[in-house]
Amino acid sequence: MSNLVTGRLGETTRTTFDAANRAILTEYLADNTSQSATYDQYGDKVAISNADVTYSYTNDNQHRLTGKTDSRNNQSLLWARKLPRQVDNPKVEDLAFANASAGVTPPRLSWSRSSLYSR
Repeated sequence: MSNLVTGRLGETTRTTFDAANRAILTEYLADNTSQSATYDQYGDKVAISNADVTYSYTNDNQHRLTGKTDSRNNQSLLWARKLPRQVDNPKVEDLAFANASAGVTPPRLSWSRSSLYSR
């Protein structure tokens, strides 16, 4: 299935979708260029490529984005999971337990981005 869209500047884009309704090919008709996307068996995006560059993506076992690599210079942008701090003080642990019992939400896992394009 494909879809034609004309933008504000009058440029037309044709996007082709796979059976799971994911964009697999985008054609920019004004300058006759295109971009393709590849997905793995779980539906995670593996790569996006055009005539100039390929971006490769990596995911963890829970299908969360963990990295992006640029083929032009082989540099990567990485995401790392930050775990909650370990509590060594028993008084703080008791306070944390008391807060949890009182309906206070415990800290959740969060994500941070590593330094831009670090290897």
